[in-house]
Amino acid sequence: MKDLTRIKLLNLQHKQNAEQQMEKLIARLAPTGETNYTSISSSSAAIPTFDPLFELWKDYWARFQTFARANSVHSDRLPQIFLTNQPTATYKLLSALAAQQSSPKDINELSTNDIASFMEDQFDPR
Repeated sequence: MKDLTRIKLLNLQHKQNAEQQMEKLIARLAPTGETNYTSISSSSAAIPTFDPLFELWKDYWARFQTFARANSVHSDRLPQIFLTNQPTATYKLLSALAAQQSSPKDINELSTNDIASFMEDQFDPR
């Protein structure tokens, strides 16, 4: 029973962290004049971080894409939205994978397809 309570608390903490990250992102995007991002600020619209212990990568990626479409996130900003919404471990993993490519990339140069490919390689069971 204590484990279940701990898991619920961890999930709540993940959700709160995601909401805080999204609010910071919205604050940074607001000055650009793109008002479509204001709809992201509602707590019901916040998407939690990817946690491989609780969700399959394919399921999370589908939810993330739905979230982006529902909030009119421009495709050029998808990589940044994804990266700012992930825990430090995922960010560092993607940064390391980008740097190990035959043509090394900075994490901020990754495309949405790069991120999806790296994450699929790491977390999609085969």
